[in-house]
Amino acid sequence: MVPEETKNKNSAAKLRANNRYAKDKYEEIKFRVRRGEKDKLMQYAREHDYSLNAFIYDAVCHYRQYLDEAISDQNAEERIVDSAIADAPLSLSLNNENSYSVVNLFAGMGSMSLAFAQAGFDVIRAYEQDHAACEMFRSLFGSERLTEGDIRNCDIDDIPSPDVLAIEFPKISTDSFADIHDTECYLESVFGIILKIIEKKFPYIVYFELDEEEPIENINLADMSSDDLFIQSNINGLKKHYYELFIDKLRELHYEVKVDTTYKASEASDLSQSGKRRYLIAVNEEVASLFYMPPSIPVFKPKPAVEVIHRDQKQNKFYYYRNNISFDRYVIGAVQSRHMLYRIHLSKVFGCPDGMCPALNASMVNKRNTVALRDDFGVRQLTPGEYLMFKGCPESVRFPKELSLEDRYRLAGSCVNVPITENYAQSIKSFLDLDTREPMIKMAEHMSFFQKKQEE
Repeated sequence: MVPEETKNKNSAAKLRANNRYAKDKYEEIKFRVRRGEKDKLMQYAREHDYSLNAFIYDAVCHYRQYLDEAISDQNAEERIVDSAIADAPLSLSLNNENSYSVVNLFAGMGSMSLAFAQAGFDVIRAYEQDHAACEMFRSLFGSERLTEGDIRNCDIDDIPSPDVLAIEFPKISTDSFADIHDTECYLESVFGIILKIIEKKFPYIVYFELDEEEPIENINLADMSSDDLFIQSNINGLKKHYYELFIDKLRELHYEVKVDTTYKASEASDLSQSGKRRYLIAVNEEVASLFYMPPSIPVFKPKPAVEVIHRDQKQNKFYYYRNNISFDRYVIGAVQSRHMLYRIHLSKVFGCPDGMCPALNASMVNKRNTVALRDDFGVRQLTPGEYLMFKGCPESVRFPKELSLEDRYRLAGSCVNVPITENYAQSIKSFLDLDTREPMIKMAEHMSFFQKKQEE
């Protein structure tokens, strides 16, 4: 019989040996869960004959396999898109010679430039610093009229003097900057350079769009961290503060604000989506008395979103949710109706009973933050091409093959609602078409796009 003292000594030695072996062969990964979740995970693991460690490791391995398959599917999807690009003729142009000139700041993928060009303007220069956006812009319009780089680093003297300065203000989210101080510095510097350009170039019109993300109905704010809520609240407050300062400074620079309003896409166009944007038109005081914008817009009745999607056409399998992934099974179970779209946000699914596609933005780049539907082949997320469709982009718009799937979603989600911007551009053009040297011109001669729509 082994003495108790020897047994304890052997146990201690064995324990040290096991620790050395574990140290040499294994690594630890720590992660946090919300209070109460650990016990639930342990109980779930026991019910399926797992230790907690084995359960977590197995789950990671399964999801890694899923991601590997997703990457393979993504490459296949990009090859499909590439073949479509090769067959699609490029027919878009920013050139309208002998027309009013536009300089577009924060041009993104070129959707605002496109809207003004379709309204008959000559977009003489566009500025954008995001490389993926510039690649998209060049694929649509060429590189002649694009300057890639931070507008804050440009020489203002090198910027052309336009009739219209069109500004598509970039979206700012909780992960855009390290802290609130950096966000404030960015807003101050960006609004500052815009005002310097206006003061130096003194265009007839300043056109400004600002994305306003629509809050999700019935969202449980407990699913957002207190830090994210605090940061987003501060960002919203800073944007509002600097926007109001911007308007005050415009007045000091002798501009009169004629339009400052917010519309849903489905309110101001026939687009079947509910994304909100703020629209501002400021007019040089020298001609502001002639500018007229109707106080209301026509009533649009867009089709339900699911009716503009080709649900009978099978998409690449990458877009579909799968039964072998826990989160995918949850989405498949939640997306039951074929008659509406669903917003997926913070790992929760929200139906859209109004029939519209919810607001699409630059952060919606994966299956956990997207819009989903049930088509003839299963439950899937919207494709980047469908994002563009809901933003009103022409069918001839294609993504260049160099862009990743994430960049495609990001760019499509951040572009303007093209028909609405084009409508405003047409109203601006009809105003500029007036002979502003005749101050006694009758206001009845100025017929805006929206008035025409109301008469129709």
